[in-house]
Amino acid sequence: MSNKKNYRRYKSMLDKVYTLQFKNSAKSLLPQGQIKYHIQNYQKYFRLSKKEFSKKKILETGAGPGIHAAVLSLMGAEVHAADILNSNIKKIQKIKNIYKLSKLKIIKHDFMKIFPNLKTFNLVACHNWIQHTPNPQKVFINLTSKMSLGSRFYLSCYLSGTFRFFITQ
Repeated sequence: MSNKKNYRRYKSMLDKVYTLQFKNSAKSLLPQGQIKYHIQNYQKYFRLSKKEFSKKKILETGAGPGIHAAVLSLMGAEVHAADILNSNIKKIQKIKNIYKLSKLKIIKHDFMKIFPNLKTFNLVACHNWIQHTPNPQKVFINLTSKMSLGSRFYLSCYLSGTFRFFITQ
């Protein structure tokens, strides 16, 4: 079986899994505790105050249902939420509509390929998805090799030894 055929099958399987996993996402407002938690994390890991985010252009990669992209947008940033799956693109659109996020842009992209105009982003976020790709090293290189000097990259992966880590192997 060819690599392209395997990859198409992989994407189809992902769409089915994520459709089930995120079936209740983007149906209503996010819990305030969840928003606060992610705001604190982004401030800590990007080393920025909440106010400084309003001056930033952020690429939220592997955006899933758009929760993290919405939080970053609620902080005032211009956010480009990118995901490969049609089901996730639809959910990002729903959460964008719920919050009326005019600074949230939605992009369908496969990060096995280099993202165009990566240099225009101040911050790139990669939250809990890269380890699920067929080639995490290639994706990481695609995300970081074209970043501009002074931009920042946030990478979050499940910790080894946790339940979530074991079920994703």
